[in-house]
Amino acid sequence: MIRFKKTLTLFILIFLFTFIQSYWSMYVFQNTVDTIFIALFFSVFLILIYSIINYLKIKKSFKLILKIVFTVSIWFFMNLDTFRVKESAWSTYSFDEEIYYTIWFSKYPIIILISLLLFLENKISFNSFLQE
Repeated sequence: MIRFKKTLTLFILIFLFTFIQSYWSMYVFQNTVDTIFIALFFSVFLILIYSIINYLKIKKSFKLILKIVFTVSIWFFMNLDTFRVKESAWSTYSFDEEIYYTIWFSKYPIIILISLLLFLENKISFNSFLQE
């Protein structure tokens, strides 16, 4: 039961942080309905990745690095896709400019929210360890 609560809490956190990150990064181009569905889709994907990484028998520091790489990559891809659909498709941006503007809009939200997410995930894991 504790494991289910931990997984459910982690899923809710990942969904909220994915939604907040996407909305915060691309607030100029966002439509709330689109953001909710995109965040839900990528949250399911992220929770599967986190579950697989947690299952692996590797060092905790390497798990942390994997989570950071996957989460940042997925969030950046979400933002790039949003920028392409909402802005770049209507203008003449090169691929380099799309990357540049996506990084420009995304850097602070991704850094802040990935730090908070991993801190809270670690806190959830530690609390569930104490309860077992």
